[in-house]
Amino acid sequence: MDEQNSNVPVENSSGSKKKIYGIIAVVIIALIAFFVFGSKKTIAPGVEINQKLNGDVTYTSEDGTVTVGTNSLPANWPSDVPSYPGAAVLAGSVTEQDGQNRLTASFITNDNALTVSNFYKTELEKAGWTISQMTSMGNAAVLSADKDGRNVGLYIGTSEEGETSIVIGISTLE
Repeated sequence: MDEQNSNVPVENSSGSKKKIYGIIAVVIIALIAFFVFGSKKTIAPGVEINQKLNGDVTYTSEDGTVTVGTNSLPANWPSDVPSYPGAAVLAGSVTEQDGQNRLTASFITNDNALTVSNFYKTELEKAGWTISQMTSMGNAAVLSADKDGRNVGLYIGTSEEGETSIVIGISTLE
């Protein structure tokens, strides 16, 4: 009986623990790399997606780059285009194409579209922008202004629930 038991391999518990620790170390390193560098994917030929842990996603192709962030304005958002007071930033994005940056941001507030559009008309004029268009219809408003070779366009709309979305786009005039 002793001979049969001696043929059964006995697992070395310290070797098994080393293997588990090695696997855990690899998983931890992979997680750290993801947190630091983000996740890169290709969804279509020629389009690379780089997703960061902070929610920013960058789409890159031969035509240009688009970076979309959540809950924050683009880093290079101009100081002469104000955020609406008390509004929550939903997203911000930067589109780089043909050597130009186009910035976009969206906000949400409980104020109505007319109040929001009047705020932007007043504040943009104070900041030196020339209002080129302002139209209001019911629960929606559109405003456009120009300054120093740039254009800012706003679409403001109030939902039936009373939430007003504000979408602002800033581009360079050609």
